[in-house]
Amino acid sequence: MEERIQQAVLLLEEKKYNDAEKLLFQLRKEDYKNEKINFYLGVLFSTYDNPDNSKEKAKRFFQDVVNGEYVYEYAFIYLAKFEGNKNQSLRLIKKGLEVFPDSHELIEMLLVRSPDEEKENIFQDAIKKDICSNDIYNYMFSYYYGYKKYQEAYEIAKKMKSLSKNNTLLIELAKGFCFYRMNEFSKAKSSFNLIINEDVNRELSYFPLIGAILCNLKQEELEIAFEMFDEIPFDSSISAELFSYPQLVFSFDTELLEFFKELQSRTKKTGSLAKIKGLRGLYLSNFNDKRAVKDLEYANKYLPNNLIYIEALKSIAESNVRNRDAFNYGLSLIKHTYIENEEYLESEYFWHFIKNSDLEDVLEMKKELISFITADSFNVEVYSGKICEFLIEKLYSLKRYEEIIEIYNHFNLQEMKGDFLFEVAYSFSIKGDINLAKETYELHQKKKGESNATLNNLGVIYRKQNNLYKAQEMFRKAVSLNADDKTALNNLEVVTKLIVEQQQEEEELYKAASTFNLENAWLKGKLIAFSNQRNKEGLIICPYSQLPRLLSVTEIRANELIKTFLEKKYVFKVTNHNLGTNSSVYRINSKIIDMIEDLLTKNQREIELISIAENFNIEQYSNIGFDERLLKYLNKVSSPDLKSMLERDINENVTALITKSYKTALIMSGSIVEAVLLDHLTSKNIASHTLENGKAKKVNQMDLNELLYVANKEGYIEPQLYHLAHAIRGFRNLIHPGVEKRKASIVVNEDNAILAWGIVKKVIQEI
Repeated sequence: MEERIQQAVLLLEEKKYNDAEKLLFQLRKEDYKNEKINFYLGVLFSTYDNPDNSKEKAKRFFQDVVNGEYVYEYAFIYLAKFEGNKNQSLRLIKKGLEVFPDSHELIEMLLVRSPDEEKENIFQDAIKKDICSNDIYNYMFSYYYGYKKYQEAYEIAKKMKSLSKNNTLLIELAKGFCFYRMNEFSKAKSSFNLIINEDVNRELSYFPLIGAILCNLKQEELEIAFEMFDEIPFDSSISAELFSYPQLVFSFDTELLEFFKELQSRTKKTGSLAKIKGLRGLYLSNFNDKRAVKDLEYANKYLPNNLIYIEALKSIAESNVRNRDAFNYGLSLIKHTYIENEEYLESEYFWHFIKNSDLEDVLEMKKELISFITADSFNVEVYSGKICEFLIEKLYSLKRYEEIIEIYNHFNLQEMKGDFLFEVAYSFSIKGDINLAKETYELHQKKKGESNATLNNLGVIYRKQNNLYKAQEMFRKAVSLNADDKTALNNLEVVTKLIVEQQQEEEELYKAASTFNLENAWLKGKLIAFSNQRNKEGLIICPYSQLPRLLSVTEIRANELIKTFLEKKYVFKVTNHNLGTNSSVYRINSKIIDMIEDLLTKNQREIELISIAENFNIEQYSNIGFDERLLKYLNKVSSPDLKSMLERDINENVTALITKSYKTALIMSGSIVEAVLLDHLTSKNIASHTLENGKAKKVNQMDLNELLYVANKEGYIEPQLYHLAHAIRGFRNLIHPGVEKRKASIVVNEDNAILAWGIVKKVIQEI
């Protein structure tokens, strides 16, 4: 049994706690009353670095020990230490002392837990028994010193045993402060000066100097006091607790605060006051003392931009949940100390308080950040690190996307240090700027590598842009990174189906475009004219009443055309738009758009045909003057056959004008005038007439020139019209080859063709 117990002890020493536990419980099954086994089980469960440590279990096993015959001192110490009831703790200590009367630790615990009026008796009893230790002396020194029994405290300090040089110096310091409190300033100063010269490594911080300065102030040696004060750096964080290994701890809180107060009362110099208040503020900040803020703000005002002052102010603000103030202090540190403190200012710990800030504070932080960036425009980069990262993450969690974009817009892409591009990209996406969202996601991937979230969101953007193959690529990459990503898997499935549907739609679009390519020039022209109404999004907003105007046709024809366009899939009606209109919205088949653009740049001949065909409309006929009014004048023609022929020729004349066939138009104009004159003379029973040369000639054998002569002589046409009509007599002969070439005066152009047509109309109307 003993050998196995020692094996368990060895396992404990080797920190093999699981193995030790198994062995000890096995042993306890064999002998559950064995105090040694119970003791080591108590040790096992009281060991702090045992992952399975348990106060309750340790307490249970130690209780078995103290109730047994073979007891252990540590069992009493542990039980007394963690006993919540003070009286019960004292009972355990006293019971332990019955068994272990010379236990230094139990006596010290008895001193600590006993009422003040009993402490001296306990201490004196320990002295008589010669069982005092430095721990006991240390405790009683603090007890006497705290109750201003400085002589008693001094006597105890003399009894302390020094186990190291630092022990010696700390004991000497304690004696020095006892002398100081007993107003023996010269003795005190002697002790302090001795320590100052010996403690070259400042093991006792600045307390030897503080003690010496206090003595000089009491002796009115102000110049010496402030010279010594100059040795203390203005940014020192002084603690009132002094430790010296082993076993010595002294606290001089009262002396430190007195030191600050005495110095402050002896000077009016701003620099000295700033230093005094700065040191005091740093000390008080350790206790979250409200007085620290005032001191530190004063110090920072006159000893500005000092890391430790602002850091302390920030820490106090954080402790009091004044996160907005903490943020502003952090901004100040970035502005004034970034280069020398970059690593610290870029730590997550420094800005973690932002995560616990409310919306109001966060929005104010955003304003302050932008204000600093604007004022410090040459150093924008220093504000783009962890401060931005934490602030943007918080805004992102609050869904404040506009504010995120506002912050981001104050940085150059090359200046950013923090990891917040994903949140910015997502914000752009939510606000509808998918192009900037895509650019920012891609920049995020370039800096941080691909991730499921980024790839998924990029895929969604490409899908919105109808770039389905790129979207499919993004979703596939996301799935390859994490095959269990349900979002990516679902997106991949959906976009793959869309690609199949798109391919089918593409085939339909191509078929429709092929059909359109075979359409006549007139219909092509109408669709081209309609497509010219597209806005920058490629959409045509067209109220029903405007269709005839846009297509340059009648209302009935316009309805027929748009119906044809839709049925043949040349045009699609768009319903899922956000244009804010009740009018019909159309989109041209994309393949036809490509065809039209190709047509406009490459096939000039077809464009001319389309342009000509486009002019064949009622409006154009009316503009030329070929209307019902003109046709009514033909009712005067006596011969029905001639009337029919004239209607045909006039129609052909107008067609020639519209199609810019000016030679044909000129010939037709002369032919029409000749026919009208012949009909009119025949209707007047003029079968023959004497001409200008004195010879008679049959009317039906006369040329245009001769018919004009007779009509003029008989008074059927006005002299002015007679002379105008002579202008087209030469055009009648253009039908003969060579006439145009031989006669330079006969010019075939638009002006002459329009002139001839005007004469035709006038002849028809006047005769």
